[in-house]
Amino acid sequence: HLYPVGAANAGSNDMKYPVLLLESVQKMAEDFHSLLTDKDKKKLAGFMQKLGFDDIAATLYDLPEESERKRELLDAVDNNESAVIVAPTSSGKTFASYYCMEKVLTQDNDGVVVYVSPTKKIKQNYCFTCALRLYLSQNFSHTFTLQVHCLGQEIGAEVWEHLLLLIRCPFLALSATIGNPDDLTRWLQAAQSFREQQDKQENGQMRESYRIRLVHFHERYSDLEKSVYLPSPSNGGFSEKSRKYEGTYDVKATGEFARLHPCAQLAAKQLQENSFPRDMDFTPRESLQLFDVMTMHWPDKESLQKLSPERFFEKNKFIDKSCARKYEKDLKKEFKSWADEKHFEKVEAVLQSLNSILLEKQASTEEEWTQLGMPSSGKIFIWKNFPKLVEQLKAQKKLPALIFSFDRKFCEELAFGLAEHFQKREEVIKRQNKGKDSKLAEKRVKKANKEFKRLRDEETESTNEERLDDQVRQQYEKDSSFLNDPLPACTVAFTHKIGDEDLQKIMHRIWYLRGYSLLKEALRRGISYHHAGLKNKIRGTVEILFREKYLQVLLY
Repeated sequence: HLYPVGAANAGSNDMKYPVLLLESVQKMAEDFHSLLTDKDKKKLAGFMQKLGFDDIAATLYDLPEESERKRELLDAVDNNESAVIVAPTSSGKTFASYYCMEKVLTQDNDGVVVYVSPTKKIKQNYCFTCALRLYLSQNFSHTFTLQVHCLGQEIGAEVWEHLLLLIRCPFLALSATIGNPDDLTRWLQAAQSFREQQDKQENGQMRESYRIRLVHFHERYSDLEKSVYLPSPSNGGFSEKSRKYEGTYDVKATGEFARLHPCAQLAAKQLQENSFPRDMDFTPRESLQLFDVMTMHWPDKESLQKLSPERFFEKNKFIDKSCARKYEKDLKKEFKSWADEKHFEKVEAVLQSLNSILLEKQASTEEEWTQLGMPSSGKIFIWKNFPKLVEQLKAQKKLPALIFSFDRKFCEELAFGLAEHFQKREEVIKRQNKGKDSKLAEKRVKKANKEFKRLRDEETESTNEERLDDQVRQQYEKDSSFLNDPLPACTVAFTHKIGDEDLQKIMHRIWYLRGYSLLKEALRRGISYHHAGLKNKIRGTVEILFREKYLQVLLY
């Protein structure tokens, strides 16, 4: 049966009705898919797509507008053409790569797909991810090159040029940050055209196509909101009386994360001369915030009133991402017109208002730290407030976190400082619960001894004594290991995905290396750092643990 959605009132804001509606559509897609006509499937798919449920829509019907962007990618692969694919992160660049892999694997048993990595770190990650080993031959069918924007770097650019010029098979060059994709495509096309002339002159084996396509996606599926972390000493464990760090703070506090609006970093003159940067996108929340601030400073502007969300989306039954992008585009155009018409006072007022909350918060925070006679920036400031930042991210369920620093030594200091912070807290908690833990440990040991006795009684006289001792030792370690595990409040490690046995095998790779006791303690608590100065064994272990989501804080 279907859920009684029709009983909802037209003006009701109860969220249970949309949920029931979606469940009904999903039930039709799963249970009655064969009974639906193509017209019904297309209508339901369009409905779900407008709501943003592309996965459900894809199970119902292959919408032309949904596959329009992907079709050009697939055509390039089918025609054995090369392509430069420029698309934001998480927008589906690897879709063409997977299609190409499938094509090569199903075509014959001799074709080989080559993956070219920009760095050793990314290469190692993909090597560990592969379930099977591929044995290379001379018959390369396709080559994938990720992070092709490295072609413009000062170091290593010549390697990229040689690779792209020497590749004789079709390739897919993928990147999210190419600033001049048209120029790159023209350069590659010139190289391929020269290659075609050479093949003709040498009467060599001709490829099916020497064409280079440019496939450019401008849309990012996952929105990014920027924030600045401004830790306050009033919530940082610093007592006003003693002015000493006491290690207590509210981990659930969110007021120390100040949102940063993209427009706040612009200037009126820059907006007039260069407009908005091409890669500056707004989230729906940021678009609405810009409109509210513009209305506050110019409420009687007629063209701005037309951009009121109530008027702009009046005819839209569902506000999907494309609608939000159109609204953002029109809002940017309106704001740009203010600068073009030289209403610089209005523009500056809007920009200052967008930046005011951040500036006020920053000023008040600096004043608080100054009153305590402590720095409000620098490495010491970061080191002291880093544990609080991590714990607040953990409380807000925003881990795992990647922390970047150009200073390798500082990465290590932050990791060790965070591990030491958790270690000291654990010692305090264990001292407070010493009696309770002792009774629990005694109970577990008695249970283990009873089990050991039963195992010995069941063994025959011919039982190997050494094997029995190993069995007893393993059982004891299993029953008593809980005493050595970090307390939940003193670790950020995610232990639900990786099993204890697998974790021990991974840790065993480095556990007997000398001189890394601090790193081992940090790893136990889900913390580590990663840089080129690490030994291969340690670096590989860190990469495995991070890929398994065990490490939740990685300094890079």
